[in-house]
Amino acid sequence: MNQITTVTLVRHAQADAAVPDPAARPLTETGRADARRLVEFLRKDGLTARRASDSHRAR
Repeated sequence: MNQITTVTLVRHAQADAAVPDPAARPLTETGRADARRLVEFLRKDGLTARRASDSHRAR
């Protein structure tokens, strides 16, 4: 039987551009709100695995 795998790519939410180091930029309040909505969407969608970068905002 064939099984279909769906891969969903998500770009990070809005980060604080005032922080000079791109890898250390935290999410803005808008970015945190967007991330919370994304979590709920992915839970409802049946997400079974995830991978993320090691940047501060991806944690």
